Order: sequence, then structure tokens, then C-alpha cells
Amino acid sequence: MLHGLKWTGLGVFGILEYCSHPDRLSLPNKFCPLIIAISLKNYDPQKDKRFSGSVKLPHIPRPKMKVCMLGDAQHVEEAEKMGLDYMDVEALKKMNKNKKLVKKLAKKYHAFLASETIIKKIPRLLGPGLNKAGK
Repeated sequence: MLHGLKWTGLGVFGILEYCSHPDRLSLPNKFCPLIIAISLKNYDPQKDKRFSGSVKLPHIPRPKMKVCMLGDAQHVEEAEKMGLDYMDVEALKKMNKNKKLVKKLAKKYHAFLASETIIKKIPRLLGPGLNKAGK
């Protein structure tokens, strides 16, 4: 439901047309809030079991995506085998919350993967730089 209207079967172009309407573009921040609800046909969540699995997308969303693994010894070893860039705790400690180095690291990669053991230590090791960069 959007502004009292129920949209069913409206494609991406309809949503883009709605957002690009002059009334919405005249808002101070040019932000068009959308709430999208997705429902599955012939699926009763109370009766049917939940399903899990993977879906292969017909295209690669970001073919040249750069990912860095921040991890413990086990995950660093796995990342090395897979050919991913990685940093261990010692490498993160060497950055010593240096804002320029953290900003440079954030710009170099699109995303970061972190081990469960190290994820809570990242703000203490790097400071707020990755959060500010939205990573």
C-alpha cells in the first residue's frame, strides 16, 4: 500500500513513474519512500513448510565486485585458497585507527566479510571509518 493505493502487478516502470512524478520531486530531499510487499502465489505460510535453497540469477549483479575478508586464521586460509583479498587481526591492528588508511581501505573494496570471532573487534581496531563509508 502506498498513500492509500494498492498496487498489484505494477512493474518497475510504474514505480519509477510514480517516484519521478513532479509532486514527489519537489520534496526537499527528493526522497520517495516505497514499501514493497512480496507474496508467493499458492503458498500458505501456516500450512506449508518454510523452504530454503539457492537461486541462480540469470545475470551477475556486479561482475567486478571486490571483496575483502577480515578474519581469523581459519577464514584467512580459506580466503587465500579462493583467491580473495584478506586481512587478519594483526593487519587491522597495524592500521591503528588511522583515518586515511581506513578510508583508503573502504574505497578499495565494495564489501567486507568478517569472521564471527573478529566482527565485534572491528570498531575498536578501525574506528568508525567503515561505518561512515557505509560498509
